[in-house]
Amino acid sequence: MQKLLLVDADADSRTVYRLLLQHAGYEVLEALNGPDALATARATPPDLIITETALPGMDGLTLLESVHQEPALENTRLCVLTATVSEQIDERCRELRVCRVLVKPLQPSALLEEVGRILSGAPSGG
Repeated sequence: MQKLLLVDADADSRTVYRLLLQHAGYEVLEALNGPDALATARATPPDLIITETALPGMDGLTLLESVHQEPALENTRLCVLTATVSEQIDERCRELRVCRVLVKPLQPSALLEEVGRILSGAPSGG
């Protein structure tokens, strides 16, 4: 079973995404902020980290920078959820080798499709 780490400060969003992903057969770990997410990833390395950019304590992009410094997480794929699209976010995500930047609000079917593509290594659907 593939393991995902879902990082979002919004409890309602986390619950919806967790239930959706669990129903699709994924094991889902959760964190509400960057420091908790990094501790969780270190303890139980996930196949994929899906993180919101706006997080308390450590923003999502800083979290992903920290992930890159962890040898045990070098094969972990990265996905960013954001409500704010900007050139700065896109550029930083390219530097961090983020697989996908998904814009919220996100349809549940789109999340499942993109997670499947990321984990299979397939190119983005557009």
